[in-house]
Amino acid sequence: MPPPSGAPPRCPRPTLGWEPKGVWGGRAPPESPPPAGPGPVTGTGRTGRRWAAGGGRRGGPHLAPCPGRGRGRRLLPRARHRRGGPSGNGGGQRPGAAGAGRGGGGGIPGPGPAAAAGRGRAQRHRQGPQGHPRFFNQLFSGLDHHALAGRLLTEALNTSQYTYEIAPVFVLMEEVVLAKLRELVGWGSGDGIFCPGGSLSNMYAMNVARFQRFPEGRQRGSRALPRLALFASQESHYSIEKGAAFLGIGTDNVFFVRADERGKMIPEELEKEIERAKSEGAVPFFVSATCGTTVLGAFDPLQSVADVCQRHGLWLHVDAAWGGSALLSRTHRHLLAGIERADSVAWNPHKMLAVGLQCSALLLRDTSGLLQRCHGAGASYLFQRDKFYDVAYDTGDKTLQCGRRVDCLKLWLLWKAVGTEGLERRVDRAFACTRYLVEEVKRRDGFQLVLEPEFINLCFWFVPPSLRGREGCDDFWERLGKVAPAIKERMMREGSMMVSYQPHGARVNFFRQIATSPAVTRADLDFFLDEIERLGHDL
Repeated sequence: MPPPSGAPPRCPRPTLGWEPKGVWGGRAPPESPPPAGPGPVTGTGRTGRRWAAGGGRRGGPHLAPCPGRGRGRRLLPRARHRRGGPSGNGGGQRPGAAGAGRGGGGGIPGPGPAAAAGRGRAQRHRQGPQGHPRFFNQLFSGLDHHALAGRLLTEALNTSQYTYEIAPVFVLMEEVVLAKLRELVGWGSGDGIFCPGGSLSNMYAMNVARFQRFPEGRQRGSRALPRLALFASQESHYSIEKGAAFLGIGTDNVFFVRADERGKMIPEELEKEIERAKSEGAVPFFVSATCGTTVLGAFDPLQSVADVCQRHGLWLHVDAAWGGSALLSRTHRHLLAGIERADSVAWNPHKMLAVGLQCSALLLRDTSGLLQRCHGAGASYLFQRDKFYDVAYDTGDKTLQCGRRVDCLKLWLLWKAVGTEGLERRVDRAFACTRYLVEEVKRRDGFQLVLEPEFINLCFWFVPPSLRGREGCDDFWERLGKVAPAIKERMMREGSMMVSYQPHGARVNFFRQIATSPAVTRADLDFFLDEIERLGHDL
């Protein structure tokens, strides 16, 4: 329908540049190179950590390697050793203690902004450490001040990104950011949406793949469908199994494909599982490959997996929530070779790029509007067809959500501020930090790699002096499996740092260290190994 008389014309698609210019002041100063040796120290921060020349409060330390190895400020408040032990929330605080004390029953602060501000500071102190450079516990860490500005602005504007009329800039911005991400995947066109986390991105892909194969199921439900089968590596994220349950496919119809010793899907095993599903009367429709598994950081061989999918006519989804940011690096993007052959990709910039939770993109190669046709309901009170602008900009009907927060602004601001090369340096630096630690682990007594990493997941055991030389004893592995939990408890009580551990298959508990924070220095990496050694020497 044409615009009414006197109405503004249809909104043109703006050209939003991608390299920093103008008010952003050009490219951000380069982040430091790999931690290969001590650099000059010119300042000391409030935490006791030092940084090299080129840093400052405005731009933050530029993170050159530093010789300082002081323990600095605690990551978590020191535990108060109450009966029952620490809970892990705030370094040993009781569950429920966050609201205890004066100022209102049930932890509700007393009236007035001063009381609220005081309570806010107290809870921040108790909550702890995700922005601290010695937080190595999850696949996300660190704080980028450009992205933080975007997060603050998003909260202040408090809009929902479902229609152009109430979020015009953000609708256009999301389109541009998604196009840039698709370009890095290797697609010249396509579709996509920001989702509330990588798990939902994987589930959206599963749902769209089912709709593409059996569109009648949207209206008639599961009674119109045969028994469906989907396939994923045994190392895949648990959201694949959850998605099968949530979407009514059933966890019995998830066929897990055997992986090799490094955690990579074996394409020949995928072929066998597909044939097995067919022999059981199921209809294969979806394969999820992983780029960057959660524990070992493995990358499935996408070219070979894509060949199998092509032979059987299956939708190929790549869960690159963790490893997708390696596409920004000319040195490391080979890990995702073949990703351009996928039908959909999940990618979480909030992990390796420190964009901040949450920033999760689902990218589709499809240009036929599958997302809209699969999820759209056409609510007439939101998505009127006779608006004066191009209603293709009302993108909210592509999602299962109604209200949808703005997740693109923080990534857009970060990208504009540092440029593609700045993001590439950030990725390369994370790899360099891991490589430095690998060499240190090999050099130090008592540290043993689980495997040589190809990504930035550093997996290792610490063998305390009491167990060294006892590898042949019957109880060696049982006793070694108790070391990581004991060290983790001690570090949580002291509040010195945080790192994850887990068993894996037949392997007993080992540490998995991730260094993605832009604020990590060589001093922090040295401290990490020193602290593991200190906390575990008497076990």
